[in-house]
Amino acid sequence: MQESRTSVFQTQSSRTRHSFVQITERILFTFLMGGSALLSSNKALGLIDGQILAGKRWYSFELGEGSPLKVSATSIDVAAHVDPIPLIPIAIGVGLSSITPSSDEFGGTTTTMMQVGLDIQAWIPLIPVITPYVRLRNPFLGEFKVTGQDLGGGNTAEGTYKLVGPEAQAGIKLSLIPLVKLLIQVGKSLDTLEISDYKVNGVKKDPPTIGKTSGMSAHLGLEVGF
Repeated sequence: MQESRTSVFQTQSSRTRHSFVQITERILFTFLMGGSALLSSNKALGLIDGQILAGKRWYSFELGEGSPLKVSATSIDVAAHVDPIPLIPIAIGVGLSSITPSSDEFGGTTTTMMQVGLDIQAWIPLIPVITPYVRLRNPFLGEFKVTGQDLGGGNTAEGTYKLVGPEAQAGIKLSLIPLVKLLIQVGKSLDTLEISDYKVNGVKKDPPTIGKTSGMSAHLGLEVGF
């Protein structure tokens, strides 16, 4: 009888140890999987990131009752963000864009425009390999000079063009190696085009009226997070 009780006790003890081992293994597995997800989405823990992107922009400017003026431009964007609250997927930073409009579409020569503004980014963390994100850019500084065909006629004209306005962008980040991601993004902007120092044949005149302005963009780049 004593041996039977001892055997039952040992069996129960063995089952208890086995259950404890199983629970411990599950906890460790969950911890490791969570840690792996965090590491695979290092942006979720990053405090600072730097980005560089290259691509194209396409603009459409309404000029009175005529056909819209469509202009394409090459673009290089650089941005730096700070994530003020770790694990909260929102970062705030500054963006700089170097935009060079096509001179042929303006009918003359153009200079490169430098845009500077606020850059806010949000993303979905804890998704391995691919991280979807959205960003809002709001340049408050940016202008370029144009010398060429008069937008309202066909005479030689020159002026300073200021292009500002919010731009919404969306894209994905692909993890390449730790701390480095490939960026693929598209965007749409609601720009305002302002013209100053406008001259036709060397004579200062009122600039043509610019109506609705819109833009699209596509970029490819890299992000390094720390």
